[in-house]
Amino acid sequence: MDFSKFAPPTDNLYKFISIFGILLMLALPAYCIFFSYTQQQEAQADVLEKEILEDEKNDIKNEIIDKIENVDKELEQLKQNYNQEKADDLSESILILENKKKELSKKLIAINSLIDKNTHRKEFINKLRVATTIYLFVGFVITLIGFSLWYFKLQRYQDKIIKKQAEESNNNIQKEIILVDKRTDNTNKDKSNNN
Repeated sequence: MDFSKFAPPTDNLYKFISIFGILLMLALPAYCIFFSYTQQQEAQADVLEKEILEDEKNDIKNEIIDKIENVDKELEQLKQNYNQEKADDLSESILILENKKKELSKKLIAINSLIDKNTHRKEFINKLRVATTIYLFVGFVITLIGFSLWYFKLQRYQDKIIKKQAEESNNNIQKEIILVDKRTDNTNKDKSNNN
C-alpha cells in the first residue's frame, strides 16, 4: 500500500493546521465514544453480576434466618431436657450459621465493590464525555483558525494570481485569434486581388 497518498500536507502550515483540527475533531471524539461504549457495556455486565450477587445474598440471608429459627427451637428443647446429641447438633448448626454469616459478608463486600466500581466508571464516563466535548470544540477552533489563515493569508492571493494568469492567457488567445483573423482576411484579399 502506498502511504505517500496519506502524507500530511507539508506545503502549507495553515493547511496542516486545518487538517490537524479536522482530525482532532473526528478521531479523538470517536475514540472517546468507543471507549465510553465499552465502559457502559462493562457497567451493564456489572449490574447483572450485582443482581446475581443480591439474589445469592438474599438466599443466604433467608437460609440464615431459617437456621436461626431452628437453633432457637433446638435451644429451647435443650433447655427443657438436656441431651448431648442435641447439644452437638446445636453446636454444628451454630458453626454452619457462622460459615453462612462469613459467606454473606463476602457477598456484601463483592456487592459493595461492584457498586464502587460502577460509581467510578460512571464518573469516568462523565469525564470522558466532557473531554469529548472539549476535543470537538478545540478541533473546531483549530480547524476554523487554520482555514481562515489559509484563505486570508494565502489562498485568496493565489486565487488572484491564477485569475490574472487566466485573464492574461485569455487576452493572449484573443490577440492570437485577432491576428489569425487578420492574416486570413489579408490572405483572402490577396487572393481576390490576384484574380
